[in-house]
Amino acid sequence: MSSRPTICSQSWGVGRRRTEGIPIQIGLRAIELARRVDDPNVEVAASYATARTLASRREQHRGNMLLNLHAQREVFEDTMLEAYIRAEQFERAEDLLRQRLGQRKSVRDTFWLGRVQSSKDQGAEAKGSLNDAKKGWQDGNVDAPELVNLKHLLSATE
Repeated sequence: MSSRPTICSQSWGVGRRRTEGIPIQIGLRAIELARRVDDPNVEVAASYATARTLASRREQHRGNMLLNLHAQREVFEDTMLEAYIRAEQFERAEDLLRQRLGQRKSVRDTFWLGRVQSSKDQGAEAKGSLNDAKKGWQDGNVDAPELVNLKHLLSATE
């Protein structure tokens, strides 16, 4: 019998199922211990676990960055839309709104499109957009500024 200690991959948590969420430091220590024991199977398992953890964290970080970038872009576009509307640059506002609505439907964007159409004296189109927004916000707080403005714009289009 060998007097060398052996490391069981199960007891150190470097088996495939047990490594899904191990911290990187533990994985690196497992690699170091595996090298000391001179067992290539344990070293490979520890290396795999550490690499998998690093890859998982990198993907999670990349996903968080993309969500942050999307949210920042949306806030910027919202600010630009409000600026276009207040500056009476309705064509630019409508172009941006149609682009956004083409990507995904949004009650707020539909409402803003109704505002733009109403300002451009497109009564029938404005009424359709505003009614769509009204349906989307039917359970909203009736005292919310958007709903108060929506009621005012709808009454002006009739």
